[in-house]
Amino acid sequence: MRFPSGKFCFKPCRSNVIWSYAVAYGVGGANRPYGPKDRIVWHECGHLAVLCYLMSINQGCEISPGLGQSWTGKTLPPSVPSPMPSNRDEWLALVACSWGGKAAVEVAIDRMVLRVAPPGIEIDHGDHGFYGDDNSDYACACEHSASAQAAGFTNDWKSFYAEGHAAAREVIEANFMKIESLVGYLMKKQVLTEAETLVILKPV
Repeated sequence: MRFPSGKFCFKPCRSNVIWSYAVAYGVGGANRPYGPKDRIVWHECGHLAVLCYLMSINQGCEISPGLGQSWTGKTLPPSVPSPMPSNRDEWLALVACSWGGKAAVEVAIDRMVLRVAPPGIEIDHGDHGFYGDDNSDYACACEHSASAQAAGFTNDWKSFYAEGHAAAREVIEANFMKIESLVGYLMKKQVLTEAETLVILKPV
């Protein structure tokens, strides 16, 4: 979900203690153990939902067992690649898509569908895949926001980044029941196709 939008890399500062705790709990980038199956599924379905509702992009997804009792998950490349953003709304949607996974976990916790992570993890390190390596969701959200500023669509990439988070949460809140159905399907099947995502999120 990254675009060649310039060299705007951003590595968050981390407390070694909290980061070690995060890895032990199962929070991290693509090369680290992830976490409980339900949490991973919510995260990935959050990305699928924001992509579907804000960018009209339908993607598949798959989850698989990771290290120990942990699970990993990833969205699958869409059959039709999305074009480069050309206006403010498209850049904002792209930032929101990077936020989709964490926003879904946040809302699911707010609605008591998911348990809260250990202290410090949810606030300081987002959720699985959100903080981590240069291709983490967090890095992508920062990069896209900085690129939107470089393109002249915002004067403050940090506020644009926050606006993307708000947009992602709004999508999750407004479509929570459909996303919950998507979560249930992925929990059972472990694989979602583009067509299945579309049928569940945008039923005719």
